[in-house]
Amino acid sequence: MSKPKPTAPTFTPAASPVTLSAACPFLSSDEILKLTGQSMSGGSKDLGQVKTKVGTAYECQYGAGVLGELFVGTNSTSPASFITASKTGCTAPVTVPGVGDAAMHCKSTGSDGGTVLSVAKQSHGQLRTAQLFLYAEGTDDSYAAIMKLLGDRL
Repeated sequence: MSKPKPTAPTFTPAASPVTLSAACPFLSSDEILKLTGQSMSGGSKDLGQVKTKVGTAYECQYGAGVLGELFVGTNSTSPASFITASKTGCTAPVTVPGVGDAAMHCKSTGSDGGTVLSVAKQSHGQLRTAQLFLYAEGTDDSYAAIMKLLGDRL
C-alpha cells in the first residue's frame, strides 16, 4: 500500500504581519467550514478597507456573505474595552480565556442573526482586533478554535 501524496495547501495563513493590509489572510473559509462542520461553497473575498464604529478595518466576506464576515483592524482602546463594546447587540456572551489578550463570542441580536466572535491582542506595538460575524452554526469548542487561530495570527 502506498502512502497518499501530500497536496499543497490552498491557503497560507498570515504570520502576524507587521502592517495590516487585508483580512482574508487571517482565516480561510475552509478553516471555518472544517471547524464548524458545515459545507458551503463560495470561498472568500477581500473587500478592502471599510469604516467601522471605532475606525477603519479590513473586511473579508466568506461564502458570498452567507457564511460570515471578518473585520481585522487596530483599536486605540484596551482589549477589555474592545470586548465590552463587542458585546453590544449580543446575548449570552462567553469569555474565552487564553486567546489573544481578550476574547469572547455571543449570539447576535441583529437582523442577520448568527454568532459574533471577537479577539483583541497587543501585537507589533498596537492593539489588533478581529471580529467575525459567523452565520454558520457551531459549538463553543469550534468558536474557541476559530478565535485561537485569529489570536495566534493577529
